[in-house]
Amino acid sequence: MIELDAPGGLDESMRDIIRGILASPGYGISWALIVPLAAVPALFSFAVAGLALAARRRPVLTGGEEVPGMEGEAVEDIATESGRACMASAGG
Repeated sequence: MIELDAPGGLDESMRDIIRGILASPGYGISWALIVPLAAVPALFSFAVAGLALAARRRPVLTGGEEVPGMEGEAVEDIATESGRACMASAGG
């Protein structure tokens, strides 16, 4: 078992260590690095969310929700026992 003795808690100790490193001369982090590293994932997330919302707004084109009421042409005889047939849509 590993036992860590960090007065004030491990998170506070880690913050102090990181602050000490960043305050040291020559170990700063440039805003030119921070801004793109934060902006790129944010823009990607917004783009994915926008595409998801746009997909939800489009009408249903396939599946069980769209089939009832559609016109079509039976490309084989309708099986009288099951009532099923292979269908092709009239639009192509």
